[in-house]
Amino acid sequence: PPDVAPSDVGVPRLGEELTPFGAVRAGNRTRAIPPWTGGLTTAPRGYVPGRPPPDPYIEDVRWFTVGAADVERYKVRLTAGQQALLAKFPESFELALFPCHRSAAAPQRIYDATLANADRATLGDNGLALRDASVGVPFPIPANGVQAMWNHKLRWRGGSVARTSLTVVQSGDGSRSMTKLMEEFASPYADGDMTAPPLLYRRTILEPREQAGSSLILQGTLDPIAARTHAWAREGERGRVVRAPDFAYDTPDPVTGGICTADMLDMFSGALDRFDYTLVT
Repeated sequence: PPDVAPSDVGVPRLGEELTPFGAVRAGNRTRAIPPWTGGLTTAPRGYVPGRPPPDPYIEDVRWFTVGAADVERYKVRLTAGQQALLAKFPESFELALFPCHRSAAAPQRIYDATLANADRATLGDNGLALRDASVGVPFPIPANGVQAMWNHKLRWRGGSVARTSLTVVQSGDGSRSMTKLMEEFASPYADGDMTAPPLLYRRTILEPREQAGSSLILQGTLDPIAARTHAWAREGERGRVVRAPDFAYDTPDPVTGGICTADMLDMFSGALDRFDYTLVT
């Protein structure tokens, strides 16, 4: 759509019937989904800085189990992949279901900024550019699919994150290849720095040895018309850093053997101009 102005409809409910991010605060009628009461705001018992956090719900008992015999009953809630695995391995594969917890929480400054964004954030250039939003979720009550996608791209994940991850690509014959990665993410947007690129991402291969040191760096943007997303790549620890303008849209991601594409990083990233987005409620 052309420039979209924020809507006042429902905004007073933020932080009341709705959470500060726009979700329904109450639970559902069956109580399978509990009400949101502020989320997990303290570290779980046994937490040690610098180490993997312990499971805060370790004492939960299994609610129920979905096996091959239960596919028809729960088919509407199972993905095609889950159904295929249950059919292929009826004796060894099952889905264990545990009670639902709504543990999401953010600092109060993020909630305050989100409430302010509800009155000021707008879209320009047919939804490609975000304007007048800062720090918090841009559109806590999205009016269309484009606004929902901007919410995803700028959701609160902390000011910076560093993690080690493992990408496994498995073939139909059972063979698989694994790539160990160090991923680093920073969000100047979430820190309120509107002079820097809003999103920064660096990915470095740790294993296998022959690819160790290969890196990818991405700089996101709030306005791809005025300043497009930039990418750089380096092959190996001693390789030369070069621009990688082709790492965008549906370019195959080599780390995944081409199974995933460049814009599938973080579920979806990059410019929004090659899709039509519909908000389904």
